[in-house]
Amino acid sequence: IDPPMQALVARYNKFQACRYGFDAMLADPQARCTVSVRDSLERLLECVSGDAAALGCTAQLLALQDMVRVGRGDAAWLRARAAAEGNLHDLTRAAAGCFALPSRYARPHALPTA
Repeated sequence: IDPPMQALVARYNKFQACRYGFDAMLADPQARCTVSVRDSLERLLECVSGDAAALGCTAQLLALQDMVRVGRGDAAWLRARAAAEGNLHDLTRAAAGCFALPSRYARPHALPTA
């Protein structure tokens, strides 16, 4: 794929991922088809499971697999908060508060419920 087209595909895929989260369908320019983010992540996480075990981070990998399986990602969280808040100002405040928290890589991912 030529560089100008690669940039267009990358922008399209970034938008899809941001907008739809695990439900996004990304363009695969080499295969000339779309691929599911959820399916791609499930395959990737399965592929790295041996490495995760060797590095002692199987629990973190299992938490990621659970997030993908049930669709509990940031895009879903933002949609739920947008529905609950009803306005962009309060949604932005909630998102900034959530995303400014310290890294949770040391423990399983758990987004706040409120």
